[in-house]
Amino acid sequence: MDLGTGCGILPLLLSHTTKAHSFIGVEIQKGLAECAKKNVLLNHLENRISILKQDFRELKGIFPPGSFNVVISNPPYRKVLTGKINPSIEKAIARHEMKGALEDLISFASYLLPHKGRCYLIFPTIRTVDLLVALRSKNLEPKRLQFVYPVWGKKQNFSSSNR
Repeated sequence: MDLGTGCGILPLLLSHTTKAHSFIGVEIQKGLAECAKKNVLLNHLENRISILKQDFRELKGIFPPGSFNVVISNPPYRKVLTGKINPSIEKAIARHEMKGALEDLISFASYLLPHKGRCYLIFPTIRTVDLLVALRSKNLEPKRLQFVYPVWGKKQNFSSSNR
């Protein structure tokens, strides 16, 4: 399951590089959910990828606990009212925790995963401590971290002054 799938890029890419039989992308924003559905159709992956236009915080009644082996997400990086807010509401929601905090996402990921399930997140280094605390609070034990830089030896794009 991809929480906050946006245009559906993670399920699209993973459908070609993994042995997973099916993917579900969940997106709260109507325009992005429609874009993700269109991308699935254009790539002829309707039999492997489903897109739900839904708030993931409302899915506990639909999916039972432990029902997914893997949860992935590239969630909004910034807390509400931090950094520059994009005038486009769609971009602002995608970049800021306006429709759910990191803790909400981690809580639902923990609910969806069985013991020894895997959670993969793309998140900025500046919020590593927030991420690790949230994971631990929901009994998801971080096993590996991979820090990615735009250019080797160059700092990340977010500076601490933008927090």
